[in-house]
Amino acid sequence: MTSYLSRSAMVDGVDEPVPDPDVPDRFSFRQGATMGDGALVWVIYGDGREVLQVQRLPTEVSVFESDRTVTVHGDEATLTRVQGQHVIEWQCEGQTYALYGTTSAFDVDDLVGVAESIACR
Repeated sequence: MTSYLSRSAMVDGVDEPVPDPDVPDRFSFRQGATMGDGALVWVIYGDGREVLQVQRLPTEVSVFESDRTVTVHGDEATLTRVQGQHVIEWQCEGQTYALYGTTSAFDVDDLVGVAESIACR
């Protein structure tokens, strides 16, 4: 696992695309990490109290099971809640994205907006 303390260092150090979500102004990049030669990319944003995380996996896998769904980029995405966080998981171009946002900071519509801001690459 390789960790990064700035988004620019992460972008420079990883051959794979690094998700670039449109986060609220009060949030800033806190940490990034890659595993498996950059195949798994994980970025964490925060505001000192609340957290927003994005993971990009190199394959289409379903980690979360839920009857609840939302639409991201015109496709169905799984919506669930895990340990005080809403989680949206979707597949795009052979990859899986998971977006985690603390429930006290983000309602589902807010998270769908953040998910929609992440380019599928």
